[in-house]
Amino acid sequence: AKYTGVLAVPVLVVMAAAVPPRDWSGRRRTEALLVALLTALVGINAVYLFDGSFQTAGAYAWKSAAFQGLGPSWMPIPLPRTFTLGLDYSRVLQEDPSLGRGANYVLGELNRDGRWYAFPLMILLKTPLATFALIALALWRARPPASVLWTLLAPPAVVVGVFSLFVDPQLGIRYVMPALPFLVVLAGAAAHAGARWPWALVAWAVASALWYHPHAIAYFNELIGPRVNAYRYLADSNLEWEDHTYFIERFRRRHPELRLVVSPEAPQAGDIVVGANELVGILDPEKYRWLRENFRPVGHVGYSHLLFRITPEELAALPARPAAPP
Repeated sequence: AKYTGVLAVPVLVVMAAAVPPRDWSGRRRTEALLVALLTALVGINAVYLFDGSFQTAGAYAWKSAAFQGLGPSWMPIPLPRTFTLGLDYSRVLQEDPSLGRGANYVLGELNRDGRWYAFPLMILLKTPLATFALIALALWRARPPASVLWTLLAPPAVVVGVFSLFVDPQLGIRYVMPALPFLVVLAGAAAHAGARWPWALVAWAVASALWYHPHAIAYFNELIGPRVNAYRYLADSNLEWEDHTYFIERFRRRHPELRLVVSPEAPQAGDIVVGANELVGILDPEKYRWLRENFRPVGHVGYSHLLFRITPEELAALPARPAAPP
């Protein structure tokens, strides 16, 4: 369903290699991998009714630099034309940050080329801490066999590794979410540890997640401290892109004493509400530099819109902004 599924190829290779030799011979591993790969290819082509399948590379007008060097023009591509063009355009989006995605943001820094630690940090901060405690309990008490551990840890390792080292857009944990179900299955082995600890940890995980309802996108675990701090660690789809118009208006009605100004175009005094992505500069780093570098939020609306209280005196004390280039 997603192009992330391409990573199933290296995942299957690693998982097949993890099967103990006493269970599978080398020949059986090879046969199993071939069956899996052929099944995937037939399934993808069938969904697209084999439209344009096995066209040669020369039949495509590649848009991305990576696909232009894919191979000789006579090489047949065993995928439907639309699917192949989608892969090519996905690469275009990675190569050109100006096409709607803006900059990456991690630990207060904007970047275009990615950071190896961005996705591990997302998993660490946006997964309930109780999940990690359950995994530790499973490893300690349930002691899964090595082949089971390989099977459950290989997919997360491949997915997170590829996106951390080879993918420039690092816009949110959604990119590596296919890795998380395997960790949840491993956490579930904690049920074999007995006693009440597993169920107490499950209750903690559920309570932690529900605490953010109905703003699930903005979920962060307890490591960030006060929730208004989330924007200091991560932004983009880790925190925002939800329409908060309703919640901002509800906040305005509940606090008539505040002089709310939502997303001002220029520096001004008052009770300023700005979305986290605008604040950190995902698409325009300069627009709210005056705000993020001189003030700290005093509250939030729906976790991802930050409330600042700025007096006329504080505004007047701001350093002059440099003139825009001609």
